[in-house]
Amino acid sequence: MTAVFTAAYEGLTAEQARLYRLLGLYPGHSVDIGQAVCVSGADPETAQELLYALEDAELLEEGEDGRYRFLGEARDHAREQAAQVESDAEREAVLERCVDYYVTGAAFADLAVMGERRLRVGGEAVRRPGAYDPFGDTDRRLHALGWLIVERLEALAVLRAAVEHGGMAHQAWQLAESLTALHLNHRLPEEWVACCALGAEAAAADENPAAEARLRALLSRPLLDLGEEERARAELDRALELADATGDARLRALTLGLDGRYWQTRDADRACAAYESSLALNEQAGDARGAALARSFLGWGLCAAGQFEKAVPELRAAEEALRELEDPRGMGRTLTILGRALEGAGAHEDAVRAYEDAVHALRECQATHYEAEALEALAAWTAGPGGDEDTAREQLARALELYEAGGSPRADFLRELLAQY
Repeated sequence: MTAVFTAAYEGLTAEQARLYRLLGLYPGHSVDIGQAVCVSGADPETAQELLYALEDAELLEEGEDGRYRFLGEARDHAREQAAQVESDAEREAVLERCVDYYVTGAAFADLAVMGERRLRVGGEAVRRPGAYDPFGDTDRRLHALGWLIVERLEALAVLRAAVEHGGMAHQAWQLAESLTALHLNHRLPEEWVACCALGAEAAAADENPAAEARLRALLSRPLLDLGEEERARAELDRALELADATGDARLRALTLGLDGRYWQTRDADRACAAYESSLALNEQAGDARGAALARSFLGWGLCAAGQFEKAVPELRAAEEALRELEDPRGMGRTLTILGRALEGAGAHEDAVRAYEDAVHALRECQATHYEAEALEALAAWTAGPGGDEDTAREQLARALELYEAGGSPRADFLRELLAQY
């Protein structure tokens, strides 16, 4: 087979052969014009022509998704040719260009998806003079979220290569931090764990305690989803220690909020205490979004403690604040929690309206995991006494579809529930 690839390679022009070699050095699994431009420096039109030529030479194949992949063992052959022809400096530069490509794209995507008010330790790429924002003004958030979904495995492969390189820790943790914008909307817990663990490792190597604290705190979320409670607790303990050492009120508030999430199902009073501390720190720092989210979580903690009537005003205040801040994801999540509080307080019709509004808001902004949670809560009411079981089944089926797409362990429970209809 190597002889076949060698014969095809020898039939290429110098420019085509160079792209073939450089793609062999690319850490990811598939490429489009963007990666071809990135590794080679060619203009987009030339890069597309080169990809066509490599496809015609039966070294690459184009998939149904429009992305190109090496045929068979052609990647190994391309890498061998690169080792023979390309200088050490050029091989190093390919990885540097790939890392910069994803650091920049992910930073702008994070900004578009999560907004300017999100706490970020990094995000330096968007502040560079002349930095290009690829997501435009129209449907900016959905465009960026779509890019993250399509590019997530490529970005993760590049992140891993940057960490393994050893000299790109500063870029690596910033890439990891930006990529969490995807996981906070679509979950994918195993990929989320890998992203945050690699980022935390890079932040520690870069001696940046703030970045390490943030990534370790966020790492606790997918670990809890996957049932790895001891590891989640260890990551949170380290994150709290690091955040306290920085003295940054917003960072301490974030870690305390996530600490509350850990205690939510274990000790409701301890969860509420963590949320109250997070709220106070956010207010101290003047972070309106952080305060609104902390208030939303406090309402959730009060629900867990059975204090539904006390939770309702907290959640209404949080929902109003997040609406004014134009944070549809946070608002939608809060509406779901509000529905639970109203349900517990006996305001059943108001609860149903809150669930319906939550589904609409979360669907509009494609926060699929949280839409699934709202649908699940709504279906329980829809199928209640005198309810519509067919509609409830449709709602649960949609929730199951979203959980499955996001790799949520909750999908197993919904399959069993749907089997009972």
